[in-house]
Amino acid sequence: MRAGPGLLSKGGAEGVVGVAVPGRGAVAVKIDDGAQRAVMPVLIAALAVLGLTEAEIDGLAAHAEPVVLGGGRPVGTVRALPNLFHRS
Repeated sequence: MRAGPGLLSKGGAEGVVGVAVPGRGAVAVKIDDGAQRAVMPVLIAALAVLGLTEAEIDGLAAHAEPVVLGGGRPVGTVRALPNLFHRS
């Protein structure tokens, strides 16, 4: 919640998180397979759709592309697809 002004968040089990941003809207994220490593990249992409700038969510930037390890070595990253969300 320290990542943005007035941001309110609640995490849940199995890859669930909800975030509300006063005056901008709210987002609920559920990752189908329950994996936590995909939550933050998707949530950061959703917050951008609500109009939060990188400066406003600066504390989250480090979580935008978590590293995936294989045998203790980095083998890739998890990231949200470009244009994952769009406004109607």
